[in-house]
Amino acid sequence: MKKHTILILLLFLIIGFNKAWAQTILSAGDVAITSFNADTNDEISFILLKDITANTKIYLTENGWDDDANGGGAAPTWGNTNQGTLEWTSSSAMRVGAQIQVTTPKLNATLKVSEGTIIKYGTWSTLASSDSIIIYQGTAKPDDGTEVTQFIWAFNTGANDWVSDATGSNKTTGIPTGLIDGTNAISFKGVTEDDNLQYNCNVTSVNDITALRTSLATESNYNTNNTNANYKAPICITTTWNGATDSSWSNTANWSDAVPSYGFNVTIPDLAKAPVIGSNTAASVGNLTITETEGLTINSGGTLIVSGTSSGNVTYKRNLATTNWYSVSPPVSGEIMTDMRANNDFAPGTSGGRIGFAPYDNSQADPNNRWAYFTTSSNDLLINGKGYTAKLATTGNISYTGTINDTDVSIGLTQGGVNGNNYNLLGNPYTAFINSGFFLKSNTAELVQEEIYIWNQASSQYDTKVSGISFKVAPGQGFFVEANSTNNVTFTKAIQSHETIGTFQKTANTTIPKITLYMSDNTSSRYTDIYYINMTTTGFDNGYDGKLFGGFPQPFALYTHLISDSKGDNFQIQSLPNSNHENMMIPIGINADGGKKITFTAHASSLPSKIKVYLEDRLTHTFTRLDVANNNYKITLSEPMNGIGRFYLHTTESVLNIDTNYLENVSIYKKDNSTLRVVGLSQKRSKLKLFNILGKQMLNASFTSNKVQDISLPKLTKGIYFVRLETDNGYLNKKIILE
Repeated sequence: MKKHTILILLLFLIIGFNKAWAQTILSAGDVAITSFNADTNDEISFILLKDITANTKIYLTENGWDDDANGGGAAPTWGNTNQGTLEWTSSSAMRVGAQIQVTTPKLNATLKVSEGTIIKYGTWSTLASSDSIIIYQGTAKPDDGTEVTQFIWAFNTGANDWVSDATGSNKTTGIPTGLIDGTNAISFKGVTEDDNLQYNCNVTSVNDITALRTSLATESNYNTNNTNANYKAPICITTTWNGATDSSWSNTANWSDAVPSYGFNVTIPDLAKAPVIGSNTAASVGNLTITETEGLTINSGGTLIVSGTSSGNVTYKRNLATTNWYSVSPPVSGEIMTDMRANNDFAPGTSGGRIGFAPYDNSQADPNNRWAYFTTSSNDLLINGKGYTAKLATTGNISYTGTINDTDVSIGLTQGGVNGNNYNLLGNPYTAFINSGFFLKSNTAELVQEEIYIWNQASSQYDTKVSGISFKVAPGQGFFVEANSTNNVTFTKAIQSHETIGTFQKTANTTIPKITLYMSDNTSSRYTDIYYINMTTTGFDNGYDGKLFGGFPQPFALYTHLISDSKGDNFQIQSLPNSNHENMMIPIGINADGGKKITFTAHASSLPSKIKVYLEDRLTHTFTRLDVANNNYKITLSEPMNGIGRFYLHTTESVLNIDTNYLENVSIYKKDNSTLRVVGLSQKRSKLKLFNILGKQMLNASFTSNKVQDISLPKLTKGIYFVRLETDNGYLNKKIILE
């Protein structure tokens, strides 16, 4: 290839790369604050007064601008740089009039943003007495002023007006360079000292941006309150569907006053062309009023968030790419089985008029009877927040019609009793994605652990997802939780979000150090994940350690046990400290039939450069490195396996460094009230003694460990006991409780 051809190709690649990551360059007045709430959770909203592309970035800071730092305005700079700053980036192209709602909870809790992504620097805490927010574009958070390329808007509340000598202690600020009060900056001195403010929609059209910008910079155009009004983004802009060109929601020509966005009043009248939200469209509105007979249709992959109220019918379609079973949930309210049967081609059941659509009944002792299949005559109302299993006769869409759930959704949990289980099949009740981490953390008291279980129809298994590594639950997707009570759990509408891929297996993007261990029998494959996260422990960390799903038997399964304080639970996800890798030996458990040919492989990412991953087989006394491409370990099981003790995973610089005799990784736990289990000991002689709380010895046993050692207990009363394990390598003390 000729040199000039190569250069041209390189030039196109560079141009394409820069274009993909280019952002819109904003001018003064192109973004404005629309609400400010210094009570409850510290919330602000801002409006775009110019169309922007994806990846457009702005900064919002509480740091004050000193416009007279050296006298005479010679060298303006930040008066302080120790206040909070938010860095917001648009995830997609957004049109003029779009509003973004930001929640910055007090005590530095998790940030929430209605659209785009947001990062917090420092401690963001809006003050009731006086505060300011300055919006700018630039290269970084506030430092020396040189990182600012353009000041965009300034918003000043409370007792302080603009000053020339800003100081951090008083939350004061001057007008940033290039901004003008009443044009692209606003100070409420002399009008109000209230700590909650919201634009009162004096101008409500994006067809005259100049008038809207001036109105937003006028103090008298704001509602104010000092008694925890919880002001959010005002619903100002009104746009009406006219269907002038086609049925595309995203076509500007189909609307009277721009394509709807967050904070828009939207009306859809009864016209010849009904609107359709396409498969790649992320739609947001404030209030939604539908009188269109056919209603609004959302195609699979499209999403809709209603921040205000909604009326009228919406049809949501979700594509099911195979005729396998899926866990689903109605994303709208009011759908009944009569219409579901008429509008969907469900697979026929085996008997009794059953169809391929069923809720889960956890009271049944027999796992085969836990699906309460609907029939060809069912007319039940589908329940908001409840999950179902669905199987279509042919590939295609499953369709629901009803009204948008525009408020929080609560649903009661059930516990199966002695012969059942406590797993409940729930589902996303909204027409947008929800953040499973937010849902789990807000309902943690009602759940055994902060985890959900997602059916993966491709691998025919349930995948565990934990709150600390959030999973985005798609519209129409069902999932299991394990109930700790019979109280309600609540889906708050604030946890909705738009995502770029509409799929039932939406994984979180993460660069967390991780090992995934795989096990295959040439027909099925299973996996278990080990994450390395600072602040986690070798014991149980709620929200970071996730159990293997227990709602149904799993005859072929791969899992780990906790390194410390194991109680015999099987974990699909285990999180460990991101340090001291060499001293953590992870017990690996499998369920598999005898005669199975098993292959182990692994994938490691972001581990320390010198750390290698070895699988130990204590039956064959071998160590196999698995973190190298194409490496594997193959065995044929001579007998069925159902537990741990044979396999261990090691992270170390060299197999020569592995010490299988250390006690830190030995687990002692109560299998039941008559049996103690010891796991992780090498094959050497050991002693175990049991004492009651008064120090009286109740048991003295000697044994040679064989992977897993079960020790029978004498008949004991309920209470606290202490175990002492003695080996050639030292001793280990453990407390157990007999109930």
